[in-house]
Amino acid sequence: MKQYIKLLYTGFLAITGILQAQNLSSNETYVYNRIYLEPVTYNASNPTANSSAKQLQNVQYLDGLGRPKQSIDIGATYNGKDMVSTYFYDPVTGRQDKQYLPVPKATLQGALQNVAEAGINSYYGVTNAFAEIKTENSPLARVLETAAPGDAWQMSSGKTQKMAYGFNTTGEVKKYTAIFDYTTFDAALTQTSAYPANTLYKTTATDEDGSVNISYKNGLGQVLLSKSRNGTDELDTYYVYNQYGQLAFIIPPAAKNQPLDDTTKSNLFYQYKYDVHNRLVEKKLPGKDWERMVYNKKGQVILYQDANLKSGKSNGGSTGSEAWLFTKYDQFGRVVYTGISRDGTSRQSIQAYVDNQVNSLTSPTGYEVKLTSAGFTSNGIASYYSNNSYPTVIQTLLSVNYYDEYPTVSGTPARDATILTQTTLSGDNLADKSTKTLPTASYIKNISDNKWTKTYFWYDEKSRNIGATEINHLGGTTKTYTQLDWAGLTKKVETYHQRLSSDAIVTVKERFEYSSRNFLEKHYHQVDSNPEELLAQYTYNDLGQVTNKKVGGNISSPLQSIDYAYNIRGWLTKVNDPANLNGKLFAYELRYNNPANASLAPAHFNGTITEVDWNSAADETRRRYGYLYDGVNQLTKANYQEPDHTVPQLKFYDEEVSYDYNGNIATLKRNGRPVKGTTPSVVDNLTYFYNGNQLSRITEASANKSGYPGGGLTNTYDPNGNMLTMPDKKITQEMLYNFLNLPENIVQNTTETQYYYRADGLKLKKVFSLSSQVIKTEYLDGFVYTTPYSGALKTAVEDDNDAAKEAATAGQEEALMLAEKRQVAVIDTGNPGNVATKPYFFPTAEGFYDYENKQYIYQYKDHLGNVRLSYAKDADGSAEILTANSYYPFGLNFISSGDMVGVYNPSTTYTNWKFGSKELETTSQYDFGWRQYMPDIGRWNGMDQLSESYASTSPYAYVLNNPVMMYDPDGRVSRDFFNSFWNSTPNGSTSTWTNTGMGFESGDNISVDYNGNYTSLNTNYSNGGIGERIYNISPVVFQGKGNAQTWNMGGNYLYNIWAMSEAFGKAAGEWDFQQRAAAAYTNCGHCNDKGGVIMMDSVWDVLGIALANAKPENKYAALALGGLAIVASKGRATSSVVKGEIAAERGGLNLFKWGAEQTGKLEWREGDYMLHLPNQGTPKLNWKANYGSLRREMGLGNPIYDSYRLPNGNLIPTGGFLNAERFTLQSRGWTYNPSVGAWMPPIK
Repeated sequence: MKQYIKLLYTGFLAITGILQAQNLSSNETYVYNRIYLEPVTYNASNPTANSSAKQLQNVQYLDGLGRPKQSIDIGATYNGKDMVSTYFYDPVTGRQDKQYLPVPKATLQGALQNVAEAGINSYYGVTNAFAEIKTENSPLARVLETAAPGDAWQMSSGKTQKMAYGFNTTGEVKKYTAIFDYTTFDAALTQTSAYPANTLYKTTATDEDGSVNISYKNGLGQVLLSKSRNGTDELDTYYVYNQYGQLAFIIPPAAKNQPLDDTTKSNLFYQYKYDVHNRLVEKKLPGKDWERMVYNKKGQVILYQDANLKSGKSNGGSTGSEAWLFTKYDQFGRVVYTGISRDGTSRQSIQAYVDNQVNSLTSPTGYEVKLTSAGFTSNGIASYYSNNSYPTVIQTLLSVNYYDEYPTVSGTPARDATILTQTTLSGDNLADKSTKTLPTASYIKNISDNKWTKTYFWYDEKSRNIGATEINHLGGTTKTYTQLDWAGLTKKVETYHQRLSSDAIVTVKERFEYSSRNFLEKHYHQVDSNPEELLAQYTYNDLGQVTNKKVGGNISSPLQSIDYAYNIRGWLTKVNDPANLNGKLFAYELRYNNPANASLAPAHFNGTITEVDWNSAADETRRRYGYLYDGVNQLTKANYQEPDHTVPQLKFYDEEVSYDYNGNIATLKRNGRPVKGTTPSVVDNLTYFYNGNQLSRITEASANKSGYPGGGLTNTYDPNGNMLTMPDKKITQEMLYNFLNLPENIVQNTTETQYYYRADGLKLKKVFSLSSQVIKTEYLDGFVYTTPYSGALKTAVEDDNDAAKEAATAGQEEALMLAEKRQVAVIDTGNPGNVATKPYFFPTAEGFYDYENKQYIYQYKDHLGNVRLSYAKDADGSAEILTANSYYPFGLNFISSGDMVGVYNPSTTYTNWKFGSKELETTSQYDFGWRQYMPDIGRWNGMDQLSESYASTSPYAYVLNNPVMMYDPDGRVSRDFFNSFWNSTPNGSTSTWTNTGMGFESGDNISVDYNGNYTSLNTNYSNGGIGERIYNISPVVFQGKGNAQTWNMGGNYLYNIWAMSEAFGKAAGEWDFQQRAAAAYTNCGHCNDKGGVIMMDSVWDVLGIALANAKPENKYAALALGGLAIVASKGRATSSVVKGEIAAERGGLNLFKWGAEQTGKLEWREGDYMLHLPNQGTPKLNWKANYGSLRREMGLGNPIYDSYRLPNGNLIPTGGFLNAERFTLQSRGWTYNPSVGAWMPPIK
């Protein structure tokens, strides 16, 4: 089941008896809101008694027409000023075509502020501190053009987003036909013609840089073609539906000129098959064999099988063929346990058996029930659930989840009565307050053996998660306790960790200090009894942006003081100043529309980064990359420069890339620094060859052996699309993968690496073997244990042996490596049999803690989370540089000619966490969690699990081929950055959402993924795709204008999207981007990059998607949320929607209310509503004013009217109605009668 984020719409809220504390303008119409952030007791006789309590206050003043004219967040800025949003209307039309940015003003305690347009512009230093929209002069009010704040983006600049609406022309769109035959269970695909002219709706979106995206939809609102233009090439992605309206095929651009034969379909197409109940039961992704699903009667997936499971090639406790992953639910739809079963019969036979099962209260077969004693025992664990639903024969139990009550099994830890002074909830469901409906425990099995990790969750009396006790597979325990304040802010976090039950406890204590307005100001950290460290302290401007962060040291003398700067769009422009380090260890600058060298990097206005400058105190050389992109925003050239050099354009580290139609890299050319002179060395000149999207081989035209090793040998893949062999890299023995498609064994030349995982995909252990030398690394809750330094390695480091030391530091920044020839050191570790009994290191919010040396390692990271420089406090208290890194755009460390790349320390150290803050492996690949990435060729080792969300791009391509703007948090999701808000005051919010690298986590420690689905209670858990759980997610509260029906009307629209910007933006809280440090997602530092380096896909889309699935009124909120990203930000379309559609146009339901009586139909009356589905015909009448009533009218058999009169009296017959319901009406025998403009029920 999916978890929805709840949005509370406060509407007009009257608060009496407390207004006296404020200086509200009594001669104005206003709406006042106050939200307390700490408990208070209201005293009617003394209404001002609580005025000093922590609170959020907002007053909204209205004009005589009920339109907002000013909204004031009282004392809301970091410095206590009012944040004032003022509204101006066109005097002719009365529309609000402009939305000005808010401005801070000295507080007047809620009184109406004197704010003029000129004053707002002056504050921001531009002539247009507003977003502007041009719409059609029609009832549809479709968006035609949007302009963002800033002189460079004003409406007259030409750097705007434009929308055009029309119809297809003859021959413009191919007509594919898919006829599904249930007898053969296959779909016959043909293409013999094109759609006639004017039969499809055409929407053309042009961004600020002139990039064009076009979508074509049929009358049912189904996207048939998504077209992008890349120069003269048109990249077409076709969506083909069968006769039942089900998506049957997705045809990507690379198939454009290919025959419709089985080979093309297998290599390039996305294919889908459904059963008679409209359930997706089989699908095939390009390059991967068929996947199969079986459902219960509730429509929940209970069985899943891919090709490796079917053939028995997946390692995971499954032997033989026809293995299935199963998921079992309780009566409330919650996942209770998962595992592997075997059934040699066909999917159809299993589905028929499940469909024919008889379910009853006394003998349930469709779900499992909680028992008071063990129902069965499997894989060394007793399950206190029944085993009624299919399958009842369990080969391997993988996970067990408990809800409502704590399990009574042996080993369940006792619940502490209090956690950090907070009373915990009892598991006794008869108590007044209990854990009823909450998850209480989760058991997860190791894949390779029958050891389990058991996690128990603890809650306060508000049902907020405040702690967890995890008993790991080795018998040790990790206890995590969190102290929350009344509003949900984290005050303290304490962690008590043991690898083994006999080990000494490692204690980590963190505490957080906030301003009176809930801005995070200080973050303290303490390990064991060592002195407390001030990790970071923050300073903000009046817009809530972090302007300075002091790291390490003490309050008055930090190790580093880091400055941040932004432009009018809120996009990050500088971290320190690379042109003048002034004592700083690292700095970088991002440029968008203002490149320093436009001849090498033309300006971009759509938020794309044009240039990056950076400088490091390691050698104080300012470096620059100027970037070139193609028409679909793929990086094509990175021009390396040293601006302060006598010959700036040195080209030492240029990287140039070309692509095929699917975004597979076709050629890659890469330079390296020469040993002598200034002529760059061509270290890679690669040509790629493919079988579909799978890389068959690579040829190397450069004689230089640095970079990619070359060889031109053929790679192989398994049926799931995982790379098996890569002979060019000496991987000739087939790699082994488990049922999660994670590598378990890689043999490369004379080395072997073995990986061990939990059933949810978390990596537990790695064993690296070189001849008789063995190095083991274990990952437990972020704590990393590894074979101790010993033998030759320890001696070499102590003696400053250069080669070994380079292996130990793994810092390939050429300034540190000089121009000498390096080799990967072979380390004699003395072959110790066990890992260290103490943790070697673990992550912090600002880097790592070196437990062995009791030292904090601080790190500078760029906007993508790439580690650029690591430093620590030396003996005299100054900052000492430990490692530095510079990267080619696709992630390879800079190469000096003749140097070996991918320097790796076999005895795992924090220095192996580099590009993307991910761990560099022995194979020179980065472990991102769900896949491994090869930076030398810019590709993944396997299929993207979520490739269907961007079907027009190869599932092996790294971050849609834009590594300058995008990052991948876990090997499955290409994320743009969009608005990182650092510890801002939640404006009208009761919860702060933090980006975890997998999704978002609330202040209550509840997590959702990027699609709004629940993932876990804490960032150390990932469900690995086996099942979901249900948790209550804290609401995001904000004040909007109008009601559900008028959310997007006139002036309400821009106001509401701005209100949501404030609420959701600030509720997003600290952007605490998490890395996956093998066994856990752990902090890799703060990435404070806003705007241009971060796009629409994060905060707005996640919350918008989730909201769209919640209450009906939240759908309108989700719509406005999408519009915000266009109007007040950069306007980048989400990956989940056809690229290029502006959200204000594409966003679902728009309701328009007509105040005058509609003539021509007696059934219409004053107050009728018109329901508009964008691009799907003219507005449709919803004379009952809501969707549910409309369905009820269908059930009653009343006529459903489907036409309306415009205010001028013209009648427009449509024959449309709700597209979602048209098929239902037709299937039930309803017919459309054009003479009366209504759908008529069948004659009974």
